[in-house]
This record gives sequence, structure tokens and C-alpha cells, in this order.
Amino acid sequence: ASWKSSLKSLNLSRCASITSKAVQAALNAELDNVIASNLLWLTDARFDGGRSSWLYFSFEPRLKSIEFTEECDVERLSLSNCNNLVRAIICCNPKLLRLSGACKLKALSIQSTRLESLNLQGCRQLAAPTLELICNENQTTLTALNCRDM
Repeated sequence: ASWKSSLKSLNLSRCASITSKAVQAALNAELDNVIASNLLWLTDARFDGGRSSWLYFSFEPRLKSIEFTEECDVERLSLSNCNNLVRAIICCNPKLLRLSGACKLKALSIQSTRLESLNLQGCRQLAAPTLELICNENQTTLTALNCRDM
């Protein structure tokens, strides 16, 4: 279809029947902006490829686990206000990562050679050693860190 070559952004917000496969397809299409917030029924998601400049994956009420493998390339990733998120594995080399409001997040792993901005505001369950490890691993690139209300 001719629209594929000109499509730059995709908004999947509040689409109750959308699964992680639709988001994976958007990443595979290498769209600049993908908004996949408030998908309602998504509980676990794993993404293993594709690219996006901005992936806004916020306000997921049932999301408990999310993983981005090294085959993904997401420059700016927002997982804000995912209130039930417990586990996040972020290996997509983000420059900006927002996890603010993920108040149940206990397990976090980040692999990024370009992480500049990290927002963990309100991540009350995240242990201090995890935060220290993340900061030590990214000390050469990290320029903004928000740990308010942790």
C-alpha cells in the first residue's frame, strides 16, 4: 500500500483489542512515533526488533512485565504511569527513559550506551542497589536523573 511509505506516526491508544503484536509491527515498520498507551488488556509484552524515535507506552493498567531486546532501537521510551509494572528489561539502547509512576516496579535492567535522561519518579519499590548499578553503568552518558518520591 502507498500509505506505508508516508506514514510517520501511529496512535493505538485506548484500542482494547490491540496486542503487543500490533506494537511490534509498528516497530518493524520503523515509524518515527508510536503511541500505544492505555491498551487495557496488555499484561506482558516482549519486543525483539524494529526501530522508533519515540515510543510512548504509558498508562497501561494491567501491564506487569515488559522487555525490549537488543534487536530493538528506541531512542525515547516512555513507560510512565504503568501502575502494575513489576519487571522491565530495557535493552533497546534508549537515550531517554521514563518510568515515572511505576510504583510496583521491583526488577529493572537497562542496557544503553547513550542513556542521557532517566525518570524514576515514584518507583517506590525499586531497591537502592538497582539504582546505583544503573547509574554506575551509565555514568558516562547520564545527564538527567529524577528519583523523586522513591
